[in-house]
Amino acid sequence: MAAVAATATIGLLLTACGGDDTEGSAEPANTTEATSSAAPSSDVAEPIDAGDDEDSGAAPADAGEITEPGTTLSFGETATLPADEDDPEAGTIGVTVTGIEKGDHADLPKKSDGSELDERITPYYLKYTLTNNTGDSSVSSSVYLNGTLDDGGRTGAVLTVMGGIDKCDRGSRPSDWDQPGSTMESCKIQGSALGDVTEVHFDDYDAYKDDPIVWTE
Repeated sequence: MAAVAATATIGLLLTACGGDDTEGSAEPANTTEATSSAAPSSDVAEPIDAGDDEDSGAAPADAGEITEPGTTLSFGETATLPADEDDPEAGTIGVTVTGIEKGDHADLPKKSDGSELDERITPYYLKYTLTNNTGDSSVSSSVYLNGTLDDGGRTGAVLTVMGGIDKCDRGSRPSDWDQPGSTMESCKIQGSALGDVTEVHFDDYDAYKDDPIVWTE
């Protein structure tokens, strides 16, 4: 049902740097960018400038310890983040990236005009689990994650799929989310026109902008 809804209601927009907005086109040579979001309150676009993020080699954080900027984790390891970067009393959320699954262009819904999305774009599915560590009902059940090429390289495509698809279910806030330790599984669609997506970055808070948390295999 998710795939049907997405196909019926969603348009896919790719914006070329320095040019006009065009639906369903990608220009890898010009580092065309794409945005990925699976719901109205979803993820924002990744930065357009290509760049490398250095791994700090820091050890994974314990359950109640805030994970330091620059920490490198393996898939299956958990980062602990403030639920609100401006409010230290707001509780914490655990983010566990469990893996990246390469999709197929055919997985993607058509654009709003019924035409196909640019065939150079391949979807990658960033799978992760969120944990409400403190049981605070104000803790968000969504988090912004960014898929990249090796060493933080940008993917050259930003993909917007409102509503998600069957192979990448964003999930929904569980009824017991206000209980300590409550978890939910989620997924983000990351488009790429320049190669395989191998890393997942968290850089949404100011403290992590220059030194993201990085998950890799």
